[in-house]
Amino acid sequence: MMVRASGQEHPAIQNQYVRGVSENGNPKAVEVMYQVFEESDALWRGCKCGEVLKGKMTPEKCPLFGKACTPAKPVGPCMVSTEGSCAAYFKYKVD
Repeated sequence: MMVRASGQEHPAIQNQYVRGVSENGNPKAVEVMYQVFEESDALWRGCKCGEVLKGKMTPEKCPLFGKACTPAKPVGPCMVSTEGSCAAYFKYKVD
């Protein structure tokens, strides 16, 4: 689907899994999310994770890296997983 879409004048993302995933998602899961979570205005807790993942900055440039955000106390998704870019950088960085 992606190869075909790339050759079109106006390519678009398409749902390959229409048998299992509808346009509206999973209504039961959405219902449970609203029972468990509360909407609020807040800063995304990932700080600069998006910039790190796009290669626009290295993890040590994040003001939280190695201070408020460590593998033992992750703030964003880049530090949560052992395969996360910040977690790997934290573990293997050689000064």
